Amino acid sequence: MLCSPTTSKNRSHLQPSWEPLRADDFYTVAALERRLEGMEQQMSTDNALHLMIQHPDSDTVLGECNFTNIVRGPAACSSYRRRVTRASATTAPSPRR
Repeated sequence: MLCSPTTSKNRSHLQPSWEPLRADDFYTVAALERRLEGMEQQMSTDNALHLMIQHPDSDTVLGECNFTNIVRGPAACSSYRRRVTRASATTAPSPRR
């Protein structure tokens, strides 16, 4: 994953407006693997949906959309959070139609 919204390259772009202050180890591969395992667990129990926005011509992750705390039933609801890389604002291609 190149240019993931959770990499240190995007740290100054996302903080303090979008992200809380994070410890340095948040940006390590091991921490990312733990977060991905947690996301997989949440999705397996139907409590969340985690989506990655990938550049169509490369492995570059341009952003994430996360729907968490999903509640089913008559009053269905969830929390929504997004992260977009700084680079995606200038390098993302136009949407394909």
